[in-house]
Amino acid sequence: MVSTNRQVVYEEGNPNAGLEIYFQAGQLHAGLWSEATNANWLASDNLSTGAWHHVALVLRDAAVRPTGGKLDLWVDGNRIAVGYGTPLPAHPAEIDLGRGMDLSADKGDGEGRYYFAGRIGNLDVYNRALSAKEIARAARP
Repeated sequence: MVSTNRQVVYEEGNPNAGLEIYFQAGQLHAGLWSEATNANWLASDNLSTGAWHHVALVLRDAAVRPTGGKLDLWVDGNRIAVGYGTPLPAHPAEIDLGRGMDLSADKGDGEGRYYFAGRIGNLDVYNRALSAKEIARAARP
């Protein structure tokens, strides 16, 4: 049975700006939001439960205005969704792993807490955009 509840894998930010990756109703959702633009959410098709998945959210070369093709969602080494990206301004707040609040502009006001019901093998955060080759290499079992 697939849970319809949101399960936050990774979240950073505050109501003004941030990133989030979560599962809901069998799909992976990921995106960013900031005061400069509306939230941009990408989603996967249904993913199998009970299996490990490698997930990467990549923001690359974002211009001041929302620009298409700058935010990529990758699952198991394959790019599955592409959206627009904008620079992510400083957003002083905690980083949550395996839990998170409803912070994004289109999803809520920070009320409620959502926990991930799976396991997280490891987490890498980079200050640069990874290439397709680097993501594919990291996704190998």
